[in-house]
Amino acid sequence: RRAAAAALAAWLKMTEAVATGRTTSGVEASRGEVLAVAQRVVPLAGQGLADADAAVRASCLEALQNAGQLLKVLVSDARDDLP
Repeated sequence: RRAAAAALAAWLKMTEAVATGRTTSGVEASRGEVLAVAQRVVPLAGQGLADADAAVRASCLEALQNAGQLLKVLVSDARDDLP
């Protein structure tokens, strides 16, 4: 459970890096793809907040924080696209 929770946090962190172009791999993702990742990960991380293991809860909270940061990036990018 600890590894799975940590993977959720890492998944969103990597998704943010891809969304902002901060990867060396050249991988890109559309807003829709980025949102799809967040939509799948956030409910799982939310479930983990009720886990008996504090390390699992901490990783799930980190995942939710990463999701918030990711959404901030998307909103900021969308605002830049406005006329």
